[in-house]
Amino acid sequence: MQSDMPQRVWLSCRVALRVLVWMGLMAGTGPVLSAPIVRQVIGTLNHKATMTIIGTGFGSKTKAAPVVWDDATAGTLSAKWDGAWPNLLPGYNTNYFSPMRGINPPHSHDTRYIEMPNNWYAAYGPPHPGSTTDSAQWVINDDGSSMQNPDTNAHSFWWNAAVNPMAGKWSKVEIAVRVTNQTDGYVKVWENGQPVVNYAGATDKYPGTQRTIGIGGYARAQGFSSNWRYFDDAYVDTTLSRVVLADKPVLSQATIIENQIPSAWSDGSITATVNLGQFAQGQTAFLIVVDSSGTPSAIGLAVTAGGTIATPNPPTSISVH
Repeated sequence: MQSDMPQRVWLSCRVALRVLVWMGLMAGTGPVLSAPIVRQVIGTLNHKATMTIIGTGFGSKTKAAPVVWDDATAGTLSAKWDGAWPNLLPGYNTNYFSPMRGINPPHSHDTRYIEMPNNWYAAYGPPHPGSTTDSAQWVINDDGSSMQNPDTNAHSFWWNAAVNPMAGKWSKVEIAVRVTNQTDGYVKVWENGQPVVNYAGATDKYPGTQRTIGIGGYARAQGFSSNWRYFDDAYVDTTLSRVVLADKPVLSQATIIENQIPSAWSDGSITATVNLGQFAQGQTAFLIVVDSSGTPSAIGLAVTAGGTIATPNPPTSISVH
């Protein structure tokens, strides 16, 4: 996806790799607001059904839908993305694929995924994991001169331990970046809901105004037939505002986080398409709204995947003395 200097972008996707992964995005924060409160959800929480979320403090979102939501159901990549690379290697070009090489989709609601055989990037390693038992570590790097090493908090480019992307399990990776040539920028990465990178400092000192945001895009071991990377449920937006289903009522404690796909957004009401992701029919989840400052609902509203959400009845026979 190409854009003229986006200031706010949120990106999340699922990753399963044979080699390292690169992903980058840009984001910023708005003024601090009171936490959004979800009071009611109207609709049936079936996968790809429509629901309406009622509450307060959601804030505004100029374009309700994300810039990209790609669960590998589109006919072609060009329906979602401006381009994809590699594109000149028959049999190895980036594209949508049905399960192959023993890699299943991350959950039962998806039947395909995306395969992908002078910038900065977040990556695994080096040393890059090369087997199912290797350890892994998050690192950020800058091939140019935008980022600071060490950063403004005196932290190097090396960060927390990572889930080995070759160990046979999908990981949910979320990245937020504030784009600026000043020292108040940041790069934040979460893996399966847990913070793993918290860079503070400048992020963009490049000339010109056009920037590219993408997933994948950097790997070594070119020419090896076993060099594959797998991505699914890619979500890119130019704001931190979003709606999620989580497995815990407090977002910072969640390890399963599924982006919902909004189509209408106001301060007190959001219409969205349900994305159950890893949640199975009958499983309890918590619906959480995050506003443009990145502030989530303090406590998510408990809902049931596949269940019809009824309007709560007001209490009766209450008196105050």
